[in-house]
Amino acid sequence: MPLENLEGLPYLTAVIKEGLRLPMRLTPLPRVAHENTNIAGVQVPAGTIVSMGQTFVHLNPDLFESPLSSLRGG
Repeated sequence: MPLENLEGLPYLTAVIKEGLRLPMRLTPLPRVAHENTNIAGVQVPAGTIVSMGQTFVHLNPDLFESPLSSLRGG
């Protein structure tokens, strides 16, 4: 089947996106705060290396509606 046809299949696209979202890396990805900023109520100066596990992002219901529903089959 041509790639153009596969790209037009919404269910296949959703399955691939969930497959990429759910097997999260266990290692946090470091980032550098380029300016003074506030993260979760903590003042972080510019140049500080910060990181957060992907689990906190990928399973956040504010970012993904029902983030665990695909794991429950729903």
